Amino acid sequence: MRKLWILGVIGALALLPFAALADTGGSASATLTFESVINTIVCDNWDNLTVDQDMIEGWLSLTPGTPVLWGATNHTITVKVQAFTAFKVYGSYDGSSTDITLPDNLDDEDSFLYLSNGTKDYALPWYPIATPTNHGLTDAQASANLTQLDDWTGNPTINGEEHSYDVKWDPSELPDLDAGDSMSLTIYIVVTDPNA
Repeated sequence: MRKLWILGVIGALALLPFAALADTGGSASATLTFESVINTIVCDNWDNLTVDQDMIEGWLSLTPGTPVLWGATNHTITVKVQAFTAFKVYGSYDGSSTDITLPDNLDDEDSFLYLSNGTKDYALPWYPIATPTNHGLTDAQASANLTQLDDWTGNPTINGEEHSYDVKWDPSELPDLDAGDSMSLTIYIVVTDPNA
């Protein structure tokens, strides 16, 4: 009787569909965490400039307050933003000198240095950024203190959106200089998430 019972169980199992006996699937899981959702690349093709008499003579016909290109060559900054989120791009600058008291020696420090996309000049405010790669500014803070470069779409793009800017400056903002005076200038690019 026992043999018949065992054979009966084996026979019943043999009649079930094969899928009921086999392990036909499974699952795997992982967590995707974003430490950063925006990457900014700034390519610097902005070189030193020495002002000579010929340059000054060429500016005689300029209306004060008119920005001019930063020299004949090497005055371009290219910015590329890769983002998983919407974004805005802002600019500012800072400067230092052993000869000139900055920004006090500038007539208007917020009308001295510009970024130009060929159709629009963006006046940069004097606003130092201690760590540009990790600036810590909210969009509201950036909007209140920096100049927005509004030619960006601001749409998420992993392939990146890229714009190039010519550096311009207004020589009329420097009223009191001596031969040999110099200043070091830094332009900052800040990218924020307006929804953060």
